[in-house]
Amino acid sequence: MIFQTINRTVLVLGLIAAGSIQADPAGQTGATANGPALSVGQRAQAEISIREGGHWADGKYVGGTYRNVDALVVPPEHGPGSGYIRYEGPGIESDLVGYRVYLDHRNGFDIFGKKTPEMVLQHVGQDGAPSYHEPADWGMDVLKVGDSVGMGGFGFWDGQQLLRVEDVNQRSVRILDSGPVVAQFELDYEGWKVGGTEIDLAARLAMQAGSRLVNARLSLSGALDNIAVGIVKHPGTTLLQGGLEVSGEDWGWVASWGRQSLADDHLGMMVLFRKQDLLEQVEDEHNYVTVLRPRDGRIEYYFGAAWEQEPNGVADEESFRALLSRQAEWLTQPLDQ
Repeated sequence: MIFQTINRTVLVLGLIAAGSIQADPAGQTGATANGPALSVGQRAQAEISIREGGHWADGKYVGGTYRNVDALVVPPEHGPGSGYIRYEGPGIESDLVGYRVYLDHRNGFDIFGKKTPEMVLQHVGQDGAPSYHEPADWGMDVLKVGDSVGMGGFGFWDGQQLLRVEDVNQRSVRILDSGPVVAQFELDYEGWKVGGTEIDLAARLAMQAGSRLVNARLSLSGALDNIAVGIVKHPGTTLLQGGLEVSGEDWGWVASWGRQSLADDHLGMMVLFRKQDLLEQVEDEHNYVTVLRPRDGRIEYYFGAAWEQEPNGVADEESFRALLSRQAEWLTQPLDQ
């Protein structure tokens, strides 16, 4: 299933207008005799990396070395902890934060908190590298996903719980862009059995330089009553809700805030959606759940995270609420309006 690709020139010009790309900072975007130069350093990337040259034995991929590929159809042998896919699925990052998706029945979305604007995914999970669950100079995996969908993961609300995208005939991924300012990949789930039906689902996840948000655009091959988007529900966290009141297409948000990172410090997680798509806000044992209504088989939302240890990190609820309001305003009143 194909979505419209982001126009890189428009995006770069928008970043310049917004001040996300500075004028001529030591070889970055600057001016020339013919106008502004649009060359920037690597500020966004996406990747999927698998082992090659080894073999399967008892549910593990033994031997071989990791290599990045452009696309992958997940083999039936792969599962949690198999070692076949580096950090268990595709990754995407900007200069602010990174994310990964578990490319197995869990379909959980995880967070790489970053202490640096440099690109880091290419180093994470490599043979001989320290565990990404432990603090490092670049940051760490900051989220315990458990049995939830993690940060902004999706599924189906059956009236009692969020059902993950577990029972599928096949799952695959394609890397569509890997920088320098736009990164995106597409997940395809063939034969998802849920809600008394079987459908195909395509999910395109995209990031841009200077943003902590992931744009998620989902497309369904058939009718489904809802798409449920979750945020993992950790003890002691605060559920926040809000948004601007501008029009039927204005963006609202749901967020979680608290001392919930694996570094035992503050982490905020957010989901932003068009208010007219919202069916209900509920929760189950593992997730805060935003239930959305697909329109013509499609749904669009954003998710993102803010970690206390980021450069200039968000350390209190008031600052996090201010960040949420800015993000909702940016979506509701974009620069081109």
